[in-house]
Amino acid sequence: MSRHISDSGITGDQLAAACRVLDGSTAGKIKAASERASLAAVIASLAEAPGRGPSVARVAAQAVEFICGYYKEELSEDVKAALAAALGAWLPRCSGMPEPALARMTESLKEKEALRRAHLRALAAALRQNQEARGQAAALAAPLGKLVLEGCAKAAARLDGLLALTAAAYIAAADLQADEALAADKVWEAACGADSPLLAPGTAARLAAEEAGGAAEAAEVLLTQHARHLGGESSAAAAAAARTLAVLLLHAAPAPRAAAAAAAAAVSGTSTELASTLVAGLQHWASHPAAPEVAAVLGDAAPQPRFAAAAVAAASAAGAVPLSTALVSSLLLLAHHPTVAGGGGGGSEAWAAAARKLGPVADVLAAAPADVAAALVSSRTAGAASADPAQQAAARGALRAAMALAALPLFPAVLAELEPLLATSAHDALSARDTKIFFTPPDKLSFENEDGTIMAEEIFQRQLLTYRPIPPPTHLPDCPQEQQQQPLGQGQQAAAAEAAPVAAPAAKPGAAGKAGGTPARGAGGRPTAGGKAGGPAKSNAAAEARARQLGGEAELDTLRPLVLPLLTSPLVGATAAFDCCRQLARCLPGELGGAALPLACALRLVMLTQQEGAAADWQSLAGRRCVAEAVGALQAATGGRPGENGSAPPPALRRALPGPSYMYCFPILRAVMSFPEPTPLHEAALGVVALHVGPAANVSKVESFKLLYHVLEIIPAYRQGTGPASRARLRLRAAAEAGARQEEASQDRVQPLLRMLCSSTACDDVPGFTAALQGLVAGQPHVRGAALQALDHSPAINDAEVPADDAVLALMWLARRDLYEANAEVAQGLWEEACCSLPPTFAPALMPHLSSPHPDVRVAAASALAEGVEEHPGVVGQALGGALDLYESPAADDGLSARAGAAAALRALAPSLAADQLPATLDFLLSKGLADGHAAIREAMIAAGVAVVNAHGGQNAEALLPLFESYLDKKAALSGLSESQYDNVRGGAVVFLGTLARHLDPQNPKASARWGAQRRGASRAGWWRALCVRVRSIVGTLLEVLTTPSESVQRGVSDCLPPLMQASRGGGRLALQGDSAFVEGTVQALLQRCLKGANYGDRRGAAYGLAGAVRGLGISSLRGLGIMDALKAAIEDKGSAEAREGSLLAFECLSDKLGRLFEPYVIQILPMLLVCFGDSSQAVRDAADGAARAIMGQLTGQGVKLVLPALLKGVEDKAWRTKQGSIQLLGAMAHCAPKQLGSCLPVVVPRLGEVLADPHPKVAAAARTALNEVGSVIRNPEVAKLVPVLLAAIADPAASNKQCLDTLLATVFVNTVDAPSLALIIPVVHRGLRDRSGDLKKRAARIVGNLCTLANDPRDMQPYVPLLLPELKAALVDPLPEVRATAAKAMGSLVKDMGEEGLGGVVPWLLEKLRSESSAVERSGAAQGLGEVLAVQGAGQVAALLPDIIAGCRARNAAVREGHLTLFKYLPLCMPDEFVAHLPEVLTCILDGLADEAEGVRDAALAAGRVAVELYAESSLALVLPAVEAGITNANWRIRQSSVELLGDLLFKVGLSLKAVTAAAGDDEELRSAAAGAAGAFARHCAPEELSALLEAGPLGGGSGRLSERIGSAQTAAAVAQHAAARLEEQGLLPRFVESIVKAGRDPSPDVKAAAARATGRLLLAQAEEGQGAPPQSLPMLLSTGVALLGMDQDSEVQRTMLSVLRRVAAASPRALPPHWKEVVPSICAIVQGTSGPTKVAAERCLARVLGLDRGLDAALAWVPSGGPLARTILQEVYLRRLSKLPTEEDDDGLL
Repeated sequence: MSRHISDSGITGDQLAAACRVLDGSTAGKIKAASERASLAAVIASLAEAPGRGPSVARVAAQAVEFICGYYKEELSEDVKAALAAALGAWLPRCSGMPEPALARMTESLKEKEALRRAHLRALAAALRQNQEARGQAAALAAPLGKLVLEGCAKAAARLDGLLALTAAAYIAAADLQADEALAADKVWEAACGADSPLLAPGTAARLAAEEAGGAAEAAEVLLTQHARHLGGESSAAAAAAARTLAVLLLHAAPAPRAAAAAAAAAVSGTSTELASTLVAGLQHWASHPAAPEVAAVLGDAAPQPRFAAAAVAAASAAGAVPLSTALVSSLLLLAHHPTVAGGGGGGSEAWAAAARKLGPVADVLAAAPADVAAALVSSRTAGAASADPAQQAAARGALRAAMALAALPLFPAVLAELEPLLATSAHDALSARDTKIFFTPPDKLSFENEDGTIMAEEIFQRQLLTYRPIPPPTHLPDCPQEQQQQPLGQGQQAAAAEAAPVAAPAAKPGAAGKAGGTPARGAGGRPTAGGKAGGPAKSNAAAEARARQLGGEAELDTLRPLVLPLLTSPLVGATAAFDCCRQLARCLPGELGGAALPLACALRLVMLTQQEGAAADWQSLAGRRCVAEAVGALQAATGGRPGENGSAPPPALRRALPGPSYMYCFPILRAVMSFPEPTPLHEAALGVVALHVGPAANVSKVESFKLLYHVLEIIPAYRQGTGPASRARLRLRAAAEAGARQEEASQDRVQPLLRMLCSSTACDDVPGFTAALQGLVAGQPHVRGAALQALDHSPAINDAEVPADDAVLALMWLARRDLYEANAEVAQGLWEEACCSLPPTFAPALMPHLSSPHPDVRVAAASALAEGVEEHPGVVGQALGGALDLYESPAADDGLSARAGAAAALRALAPSLAADQLPATLDFLLSKGLADGHAAIREAMIAAGVAVVNAHGGQNAEALLPLFESYLDKKAALSGLSESQYDNVRGGAVVFLGTLARHLDPQNPKASARWGAQRRGASRAGWWRALCVRVRSIVGTLLEVLTTPSESVQRGVSDCLPPLMQASRGGGRLALQGDSAFVEGTVQALLQRCLKGANYGDRRGAAYGLAGAVRGLGISSLRGLGIMDALKAAIEDKGSAEAREGSLLAFECLSDKLGRLFEPYVIQILPMLLVCFGDSSQAVRDAADGAARAIMGQLTGQGVKLVLPALLKGVEDKAWRTKQGSIQLLGAMAHCAPKQLGSCLPVVVPRLGEVLADPHPKVAAAARTALNEVGSVIRNPEVAKLVPVLLAAIADPAASNKQCLDTLLATVFVNTVDAPSLALIIPVVHRGLRDRSGDLKKRAARIVGNLCTLANDPRDMQPYVPLLLPELKAALVDPLPEVRATAAKAMGSLVKDMGEEGLGGVVPWLLEKLRSESSAVERSGAAQGLGEVLAVQGAGQVAALLPDIIAGCRARNAAVREGHLTLFKYLPLCMPDEFVAHLPEVLTCILDGLADEAEGVRDAALAAGRVAVELYAESSLALVLPAVEAGITNANWRIRQSSVELLGDLLFKVGLSLKAVTAAAGDDEELRSAAAGAAGAFARHCAPEELSALLEAGPLGGGSGRLSERIGSAQTAAAVAQHAAARLEEQGLLPRFVESIVKAGRDPSPDVKAAAARATGRLLLAQAEEGQGAPPQSLPMLLSTGVALLGMDQDSEVQRTMLSVLRRVAAASPRALPPHWKEVVPSICAIVQGTSGPTKVAAERCLARVLGLDRGLDAALAWVPSGGPLARTILQEVYLRRLSKLPTEEDDDGLL
């Protein structure tokens, strides 16, 4: 009531009345204390009267005066407490602090606790609302301060302390002296410290609900008015006060929550910093929702709503304070914290409310995006970089909300903060020990066994060497979530890594760990309930949020390189990175977004496989479902999904993806194209790639070029037409070669894409053009050739605008030096066409190519470097320095490629070096190059040193001799080298020394001058003698070095001796020419050491030296010096195995050194070798084997002809030892030169295969060993793996041949097949072709067809043609069609690769078989084979042969006609495009054949006609239709009948294709236009009158006298009804067509009736599919036809057809029913009367439907007189419906 009294006078009267009642003035004193307390409450309630001003202040002063006076008289504490509450209610209405009240407050501070507390509440309320009273109450400051100190000291006095602190704070804010007094008493120090119990949130949380508001008020007044005493607005004490206020915002009781909300509003409206402090306080409790303080205030209330409301309350009101980025960022994080927002921090209603309260948040975010990004992402306390998973979730939600408000300005800033967090360096730096510790359970040690024992450090280190935190990709499931459900066993730490819900790396491994640098348990232990701590996990969380927020794909290019590398991380790859990858995939368009999960799974598997490096098993991904689904989604998204019948979609349906989407999925495509074995995924992936290489494609050309070159390199199927030779041909732009070029392009899938890429690369696109040039440094020549061909279409080259970039020009310059002449020729043409010039700064750009892993590229780069130095001589020093530095540079393959490149460069630069550069170069070669640990590098370094000496030895001999000699005695100086290294260095020095000796020419005047410089005036004989001494000394040194047990050293000496020993050189005379005694002595010494050396090393070194000396002295020295006689005598010395071994070693070295010059002695040596193969000494047998290999490896073609017959004869010898030796020599022939292998192995291998069954075990073992020798020289790695299988098939064909053929067919050949491979494969294939099994024949024929394509040189197949061709011919006339087809393809492949001449004229044989009268099988096989052969020979050969073929179609002999017509069945299939030109005249022949009197001829003609219709119905309809029309109207009934069948096929084919295109179009306007265009093309080729004529002559004219013709017409009508009904409807021909069906339905033949029934049903179904309902005019005729057909079997198709008709009528709408009821009703009634079962039920329902309409009733009444029993029922129904006036539109299925 008092709230409604606005008159202060009345309020005063009421107050006075209440006071009188209370003090007893009215009716005496009240005895009951409760009644007095109630009266005190009434006095307090009167204070709620509205109004302000002096009058109210006077009333309030009266009330205060009365209350203070009466308080002294009152004895009851309860009444006193009520009076204190009343005092607190009236004091705020006073003007200032009345004296009585001040006195009362002073006294109350000394009273009991309850009364004191009541007065403190009153005082606080008064000071809160009455600012005038604050200064007047300054006297209370000191006693209040004491209470505050007591409250800080005693837990029981906390509430009093809080109330006193509130009051004191109010007073101190108004009175400076009071403030100073409190400070002097250290009240502020005690109460406002960071550890003050009064500010502790726990204190407030423990207060009762009615008292908790006081704590909120205390925190408010301290924060807003005494922040300086707290240490600042962001101090620890202020934070404590803010947390107290924040925890009270969560209170379950409304009163403290309201008080806290009011206090929060005051705090957040005071300053921006205080608002931030308050938000931070609430953030603290959100991060610790289980804290006891939170639990105490929440009670049983749900935490999330309370936190959400608190977050909104903590937000500043719009305009209250300036919004800062820190405040907004902290509110964003708070509002999206899982505790506040619920769930995982997703969408937050709290943020929406807070944002409305804050005002223009978007402007704040956009003003300082870097600060916002730093707070949300990089902050390690509350942002994405926090170790708390809940904070990471909050950061995700905050980023999402922020990006929704200001995406454009925020994205770059967020990305800048994300990049360092997403860097993989932290993951890469983790050692195996760190990772193992991370995944070790917290209750175990990483080096602890399962049973708890500690393993030894050595064992632990060995485990770490093989420890894999992630299993190999082949052992991983498609999706990482699948692995999380697998149980963990011992040693499955990797599975634990994948199963982690959230993962992160150990923070600073080794920072606080155990001994040995292990990370502390807290830094990287097992995950807690909330997840793991760490860095990269948080970064991925932020990236995931970013991907979701963007919701598009424009930023995919930016985010992709940050996220995908982390998929390989053992810590986050299966969790955060995978989830982020999936979220990014959801941003992709169309079907790709729906396939986000398989895309993410495939990307992860691809990245993990790529991490395997050279050991990556790409083929294993082919069987992964996620990879197949990902490729399928890409195919569907680009419109490339094949049709139901596997047909390719029309090009008009294909569409490219946006660039970012394509590049996101690009790793999957690259992985698929890395499968070495072909799969269906290859074509699908390549089809997607093909859409993104055009000029309009917004994708990385660099990646596209890399992919296409990679495909050409590893997949043989895409190599066709890309060889070096074809590239050279394609460089010629003559019109005569245009056809050949087009044919090549049609066989290749990749080359057109490369051309398109190059042609769309702009002149100023330096990265793209450089990527195109990278194909020039590919490892395989055909890839380089393909790149050259593609570059021919580059605008930069064609317009002579090649970028002036050193890297670009260096690549083009290098290509000119390609080892393949054809490629080099094309590259030179491109260089000239582009008008390029080499800059002087080219050398650094060429250096990287010297370390290429491909030898061809290294050699070309070295050659290009040398040529460039010749053009710019001033850069030779730079080039030399770069080559020397390259040797020391680290590389991926242990620097092997770089070292080989350095050697090649030094060799190429040798002629250009200056004299002052020689010592440093040769010293490098001797000290480092020759000490290299790799033999190939050492050989290359020796070759480089020899080139240097050869180029400069003649002019610098005096400087080089001491250098080389010093290295012969420098072992002490080279103490850092091992014994073997020093041997290599010494051997190289010997080679250099020997090479230098060649240049000591006495006829050289410069040499004469140099050697005689120190002896001026001496005679010529003197320095000649000095030169002789020097040469002898060198030779002697070389002979001494021969004792070094190193083959490389001995071989080097052997290479140096020939020039020193030869008799003449360049017209001059060497020093040893006249010293025959020295020469003879040297030879004899070598011979003696060779035969009687102390050890094997001495004998072999002497053999090398002897071979070198003979090479220098000439072949005549073998006989002149008695060398051969001595060796023969030694080999026959049965008493000395060393002599026999030494002579064999000499034969080996002589053959190796002399080559073909030694061939005349081979025939003499063979018998000796045969004997030595059976020697009792193993050393002699080994030496014989080595000699045989060396001799066979040097044989020429003539030598093979001489040796082979003798060996084959030896195999047939009766003596087993002779057989064994001959077989071993035959096996050694596997080491012949490649040119001779092709001629000898075809003879050797079959003979060895025969000997495998020899009864003598040693002979059979020798044969097996010999075949293994053949297998050992196979260079094809695929065949090398199959050698055991091939040998097993050769040894036992019956048991192993089938398995071997299957293995060969299953093998994917990446490399070409060499002659040894063919030698082992052909016997197996030949045996398969001769097998009785058709299956084996087919397998073998398939292999034969592929062998020519795979052969390194097609001429290698020539020796096998006589063996294979007869069997192929036999297979070509095999009774099994599959065998004939495979043999025909093999025949075509042989002709393609070897030419018809190479097969001995196979075409005449095929033509002969084509005319054969023996059997139709022979003619069919010959026709099929001839078709394949003519297809590979080209259109020209077909045109030349076609007149003869057509003449054969009209031959008198029926078999000849049949054979030639059968050719037209197969030839179009082999060359569909080229055959179009001959189609008219061929169709004429086919029609003539349809009328042939011989049935076989007619069948062949009809089959050929069907093939023509199948192939050309869509592409060449204008050519096919006239021929079919002419056949239909032909006078001959056979032609008409067959033409009708062809017409049916034609209409079926065209109708089906149009339906397919239309169905594929769907809702796409552009694709519907394409489908309409296809239909228009059919309309143009088949006009209405033409179609009408065709139908009249065919399906409509099927009523002729011949039964077969009538059946064919009716069957064609069925096909037309199914696939061309819509077309007939458009042209108005449907009624006539129906009439023809009705006519056929009345035919007496059951077959004709059945066809008519099928046509009826299919027509109606076609109409229903088109959505047109039942055709109005045709329905009566169709029903009458059905009635006529019902006399047939009730289970026939007629009944099913009638069911479909009747159900269509029963289901049709009234408007769709036809008006011709007089014709319809009788037919329906006849069906009801004449049928039973489902047909009758359907007819009854149909009749009920008719009777439901007025017109139907009239028609029924007209039928009744002639109806029979059914008429009465119908009549009753008619009258019932008329009388009942039922709605005519209703239907009742149960009426009848």
